[in-house]
Amino acid sequence: MPRESNSDNESSTYNLLERPYKDKETLQELYHEKDLTQEEIADRFNVEQPTISRWIQKHDLQKESQSIHRTVHRDGKVQLFDGGEHLVYVHQVVALQEYSLNEVFDPSNDVHHLIGGPVAVDLPENLTVLSHSEHRKRHIEGTATDHPETVLQHTFGKFEPEIGSVDDVASDFEGTSAD
Repeated sequence: MPRESNSDNESSTYNLLERPYKDKETLQELYHEKDLTQEEIADRFNVEQPTISRWIQKHDLQKESQSIHRTVHRDGKVQLFDGGEHLVYVHQVVALQEYSLNEVFDPSNDVHHLIGGPVAVDLPENLTVLSHSEHRKRHIEGTATDHPETVLQHTFGKFEPEIGSVDDVASDFEGTSAD
């Protein structure tokens, strides 16, 4: 028979012991007194930075001096926030060098990385705007990334590697994707 809690307080104390990042005093100490970043706190508790951000907001512990902060995701994509609200990904800003504001921020479009790798390469030449359905289709089919030589030819015209082969470089990135 399951044990019943005597009070809501007992239950919430148990949750805080399992998830100390939810505790206001813990976050106050780490974020304000020890001046750790949200990413550093997230790493300490083995959670994602948005989880820490949500609890910092819930406890009203935001830092006043920093209006925009960034998060670097495991795939290398950089996301910018304003007071906890998602603003933009850096690759979207970079794509604006080649595409219109309407193309980049149209809710039915995605900014896609042509060369997939262990981290996102946010160069204008490596980005294209695809419809959300086309972007998803390419990832499902496994055709989402181009061969690095294709992107280099697109960027520099005729491309001939000076050292080694492009296939050697491409093999380092096979099976990984920044998108």
